[in-house]
Amino acid sequence: MKSVSRLSLSILLVTFIATIPSYSQLTKLSSNPYSGFSPYLNNELNQKLDDRLDPGIAVSIISDQQVQIRNMKGVDNLSSSQLLSATTSFYLASVTKPMTAQVVHELVDNNQLRLSQKVRSILPGLPKYMNNVTIQDLLTHQSGIPDYYQYITWREPLIDNAYVFKLLRDSVKNLNFSSGTKYEYSNANYILLAEVIEELTGTSYSDMLNQTVFDDYNMTNSSVGSPKKSLRPAIGYNFKNDVFLRNDYRSIEFPGGFVGNFNKVTYGSSGVFSTLSDLERWVLNLYEIDYFQNIESNDVRVEQTFEAPVKDVSYTHGWLKGSLLGYDIFWHSGGFGGYRNIIVCIPEIEFAIIALSNNGKFDAEGSGLKWAHKFVSPIGK
Repeated sequence: MKSVSRLSLSILLVTFIATIPSYSQLTKLSSNPYSGFSPYLNNELNQKLDDRLDPGIAVSIISDQQVQIRNMKGVDNLSSSQLLSATTSFYLASVTKPMTAQVVHELVDNNQLRLSQKVRSILPGLPKYMNNVTIQDLLTHQSGIPDYYQYITWREPLIDNAYVFKLLRDSVKNLNFSSGTKYEYSNANYILLAEVIEELTGTSYSDMLNQTVFDDYNMTNSSVGSPKKSLRPAIGYNFKNDVFLRNDYRSIEFPGGFVGNFNKVTYGSSGVFSTLSDLERWVLNLYEIDYFQNIESNDVRVEQTFEAPVKDVSYTHGWLKGSLLGYDIFWHSGGFGGYRNIIVCIPEIEFAIIALSNNGKFDAEGSGLKWAHKFVSPIGK
């Protein structure tokens, strides 16, 4: 990898970085979210929050193999006004997908699975219209399988992987296109990958994620299905008609105060709860094992416009990939209910941005890419 000395934080930060505390000091200081380690980010977050006691945003910037900056604003729950911290638990939504892909890669490396393998050879209960869908197609969203979201009403008593499997078998009749011919994002792809993981290993998806990712990287505050009981969870809030309304992974609040319940416990495409500090460990370990070098050649072009000058965007195994200022950039965002999250990685210079939010007004993807563009200098500068 190229030396991280090529990374130059913005002029606003240059003099500030010299005074940034060590990682251990940052951990202690992070209990005060109003201590802005980056003037630029402080200003950005102030602009995105109408009030300091609104649902919040927590941001971490990694470079030079360590956490350089943490900025946090807002609260985890409007009922308690508890400030966000590095150990506040967030529902990651689709930021789960890169972790699912990592488990799949572990199975491939252990010769338990082939990328070219047909999914129905592992899950024979799937309908015949999926005959030609491969593991590679699922990983890169080239399967043609429709997204299950368009088939649910949100009135279902339980939305789990078995329910999605039943929808794909009974309600969907055809692929949207021939598998392997184009890109179309579908959460069903990664739910099926979770089912493949369980079928091949005889172990639950949660246990496999623990063994493959959480335990190895000391991500003790991460879990599947619900937040760790020892942590304060961030409650998601959507913003409608100038009012924040609760909308987390299990409930939705309507104008007038009525709160309706739904039970969404799907996993693989989503389902992971984690914290800023755990995700910092995860990213640092991905760089340590040169993870991104193993997935760069397995991608498919994405015909979509993104914020900031990100060019030549494709989707690889659990990550969007593009070009930013001459570097390969990988990222994945995740949004559900009132949660808005993103992880941005530039492996060549071991730079990363992690942003977690329970504020439905926050544009995680647009902001994350904008901040990456702000903090990184072009190659050769």
